[in-house]
Amino acid sequence: MFSEKLYKKILVDPIGAGADELCIISGYATAAMAVSHIKVLNKKAKRDIKIRLIIGMGIKDGLSVSNHSGLKAAVSTYSNFECRYHVNSPAVHSKVYTWLKKGKPIRAFVGSANYTHTAFSKRQGECLAAASPVKSLKYFNRFLHGSIRCDDHFAERKIKIYPDAVFARLKNPPKGKGTGSGNVLRPKIAAAPSIRISLLDKKNRLPKISGLNWGQRPKRERNQAYIHLPASVYKTDFFPAIGVDFTVRTDDKKIFYCHRAQANGKGIHTENNSTLGKYFRERLGVPLGQMVEKSDLSRYGRTHVDFYKIEDETYYMDFSKP
Repeated sequence: MFSEKLYKKILVDPIGAGADELCIISGYATAAMAVSHIKVLNKKAKRDIKIRLIIGMGIKDGLSVSNHSGLKAAVSTYSNFECRYHVNSPAVHSKVYTWLKKGKPIRAFVGSANYTHTAFSKRQGECLAAASPVKSLKYFNRFLHGSIRCDDHFAERKIKIYPDAVFARLKNPPKGKGTGSGNVLRPKIAAAPSIRISLLDKKNRLPKISGLNWGQRPKRERNQAYIHLPASVYKTDFFPAIGVDFTVRTDDKKIFYCHRAQANGKGIHTENNSTLGKYFRERLGVPLGQMVEKSDLSRYGRTHVDFYKIEDETYYMDFSKP
């Protein structure tokens, strides 16, 4: 039985034995976990590693629109990733990981860990044990035909996809009157923990060579940007740990796969550091590559972004005009 270093032992080490495909059945899963895992495997392996995922509890509990959108975006981005939803009753709560080599099962693990960063980190206790690769693959195939691709046109008719506001209430039922965590006075999404991040510095100025203007330095791509987190935020557990990917869905329905980087994890980055800079420039009407001025934010109507934690590893970012 394995209870330590689960990520390495279960999700990475089998490629050293020649494994080239991983079939997963997991009650719950996140897009952030899938994207992070794909990037790790692509970096460590010198061959294509395919991941086939079936999410088993969506038929019972549904998914947030942000996580669903993130999974579809991952399928579209990575040709070696396939995600399906189990759509027949009863729901499937199992967690089974089966590694294949040239189509033949060689290793398998079963246990308590969902396909999420939370489960495969030290944040909660989980265990997995070795199992029969042949039986585990048969178990996977048993549910394969009773599932539908997450990007199939009919998927949203088979699985309840909740608006983030509704899903947040389901995950965090309100206690008494009032909504939100109190970090934002009037949170847009009831019940979701929320936080407001200023794009200005402590002197109420927009930095010239950091934050949205990180790329305005010599020998940098001029659109590079990150969202700066103050110590009052990065010292909390609102966002995942440094280096752990999380999905961000914006108010205008864009999907970003982000992570915290820099000293103390004070910056929210995207995989391509220019992605955020281009996004904010396009919304602000600033030409790509040009410095963003505080006046651009003032003209737009806000100098901050609001983050809402829909579930572990899944966030909603609001930068809408007032």
